[in-house]
Amino acid sequence: MRFAHSPCLTAQSYQRIDDREMFLSYFRKLYLISLLPVVLIAYLGGLFAADRALNPIRQLINTMNTIIVDVKVNVRVPENKTDNLYHELNTVFNTLLEKIETLMNGIRNSLDNLAHDLRTPMTRLRITAEAAIRSKQGEQKLRESLIDCVDESERILLILNTILDVSEAENGAMELNPEQLDLPPLIEDIAEMYRYAAEEKNISVHTSCSEELNLLADRHRFRQVLANLLDNAIKYTPPGGRVNIVAENLEQNVRITVRDTGMGINDHELNYIWEHLYRGDKSRSKRGVGLGLSLVKAIVGAHAGYVEVHSKPGTGSSFSVYIPH
Repeated sequence: MRFAHSPCLTAQSYQRIDDREMFLSYFRKLYLISLLPVVLIAYLGGLFAADRALNPIRQLINTMNTIIVDVKVNVRVPENKTDNLYHELNTVFNTLLEKIETLMNGIRNSLDNLAHDLRTPMTRLRITAEAAIRSKQGEQKLRESLIDCVDESERILLILNTILDVSEAENGAMELNPEQLDLPPLIEDIAEMYRYAAEEKNISVHTSCSEELNLLADRHRFRQVLANLLDNAIKYTPPGGRVNIVAENLEQNVRITVRDTGMGINDHELNYIWEHLYRGDKSRSKRGVGLGLSLVKAIVGAHAGYVEVHSKPGTGSSFSVYIPH
């Protein structure tokens, strides 16, 4: 009996398997048909989302290409406030462009100032030489012309050497020969050297130093620092004014302050006076190239020190040099 029913049961089983296969096939087709638009929508949505996400990067690339091709640093990346990360990236990039533009403008202005200040002695040098060549006067006149040419060439060399000194100091390549300096007689010696120029303008120069004041520094470079500060103080102080040099020991530094009663410096210029070849509005009528304070800061920095300035228009300026013991 068991074997008699076995073929019938087997046929029914096959029938059920066929029905199941048909159902699964139908279900697969239905699944594929319904999945296709889902995949298509997801693909198109992904493209849209990726394009939108990469659009700020594309704008950044376009801005960089504009800078590279057209050499324009005044362009800016459009702000994107919809995404905090891209907004921060654009802000940082635009800030970088602003700093680059400021530096380029500073370099351009410095080169203009340098060209202007070099043009004057070069023109004098050429005119003097040409006049001497055409002159039919005696040896004494030619000697005077040669002396004038040497003076102008010395002025040009001073400008170029100062630029090199500033560059060496800022790059850590300035050679220093440190020695123990007894500051009171050194400061008095420099002050005495400038008193002659100060007396011509009726300006008094006074020094005040601690009795025991020693400093390990390069003598020649330190004299340059004091000479530049004192020269500026006398140059920009009107007749009847006063210049004070005060040197004192602090806990970790020696502080030398040069204080004058001159014209002072405007607030918007205080951040720029240490830049190469910078000359403020009031200083353009004075002789100079705007390298003195740059050299002061560079030399003091080479001695691991720093400088400070306090000034108000009409009340004078105070320049302080701090150098570690």
